[in-house]
This record gives sequence, C-alpha cells and structure tokens, in this order.
Amino acid sequence: MTQALTDQIILITGAGRGVGRTLAEALAAEGASIAAVDISPLLLAEVEEAIHASGGECCTYASDMAKKRIVQGVVEEVLEDWGHIDVLINAGYVNPKGGILALDEWDWQRSLDVNLSGVFYALQAFGRVAGEGAAGGGEEPRGGAVVNIIPGTGNPALTVSASALLRLTHESAHELESGNVHVNAVYPQGMTEEDLMRHILRYSTATSKRITGMAASKTGEYPISEVLL
Repeated sequence: MTQALTDQIILITGAGRGVGRTLAEALAAEGASIAAVDISPLLLAEVEEAIHASGGECCTYASDMAKKRIVQGVVEEVLEDWGHIDVLINAGYVNPKGGILALDEWDWQRSLDVNLSGVFYALQAFGRVAGEGAAGGGEEPRGGAVVNIIPGTGNPALTVSASALLRLTHESAHELESGNVHVNAVYPQGMTEEDLMRHILRYSTATSKRITGMAASKTGEYPISEVLL
C-alpha cells in the first residue's frame, strides 16, 4: 500500500456496488478519505464497514443523484463534513432490460437521468466549488480532478447515455480547465483491477500533471477528441 492519496477527499457516486465499490475500498487503502454516495443505505453500510475495518476513512450519503437539488445538497454536505473535495468519481449508472421496442418510457428516462444528467449535476456542483478563485483577485483556484466511469454496452438506453457521457467528459474537460479542474474518462470493461487502479490513480492526481480530456480503456489511452464524431 503506497498511501498515494493521503489527505485527499474523494467523492464517489455509485459506491455501493460494482466498480464504484471496488474504487471506494481500493482508494481508501491508498490513504484517501471516501465520501461514498449510493441510493442504497444497506450497500453503503457494507462499504463503510469494510473501509473502517481496513483502517480507512469513510462517510456515506444515501441519495438519488438523478436530481439537481439532491446532488447539490450532497456536495454541500460533503463539504461541511470534510472541508473540501479533491476528486469526484462518477461511477453510478442503471442498465434496464429490454430492447428499443420493449423499453418503456420510465426506464428510458431513468437511464438518461442517472447515467447522464446526474453526472452533469455533479460535475457542475463540483466544478463551481473547485474552480473558486479563478475569476477576480488573481487567486489560484484549488482545482480538482473528475473521473467519469463509462459503462460498457448493454441496454440501448445505457449505450446511448454512455456515448453522451463521453461527449460530456470532453466538453467539461475543455470548459473547466480554466478553473484548474481536469476531467477524464475510464472504460473499466475488460480491465484488470490493477489496470483500473493505475488509471484512476493517475487521473486522481491530474491537478498537478495537467492531464485532461483523455479516455482510458483496456486497449490504452487516447484523447477523447480523436474518437468523437
């Protein structure tokens, strides 16, 4: 254990299961304090117990991150509890069943709300806080890093929202750079946990390395601008 992220506060959405949970526990082992967000209090309790049992720091926030006011409230609560946020990792998503002809309106809209809009709201709230000081007074903004976890292919609603999420990552990387906020994406599908952590650790310290607008997958790393239509 290298403790590469000591004193870093990392907010992880979708931290109750899957990649989000893997990252919460692994990043805590690297010394980060974890603000774990998920819609399930039971799953969050398991994550918190596991992190504390390993000697890590974790607070949990049971919330539905698909609503703007709720997302803003979570960010404010994390700031009250920890004082600042260094890294935002968006790992939550839903993958409903059914193809295009079978997919009902609720599942389609829920997918867009969680997989895309929720990430946008979190990016917006975090970007505003992390970029404070960029305008007026010449004060250097604290900045921060954002990593968007791009889910693999699945239901059409998931695939469409994932494609849009990559575009959002590109747009926000360009716009937020002036606030010293660096935004990148990771496709975890097919990656080993070791490779996943290597990319996450690299992007989580991107405020000093000036890495932004990149996407990492099992086949390597590339500028997002090169693959967008």
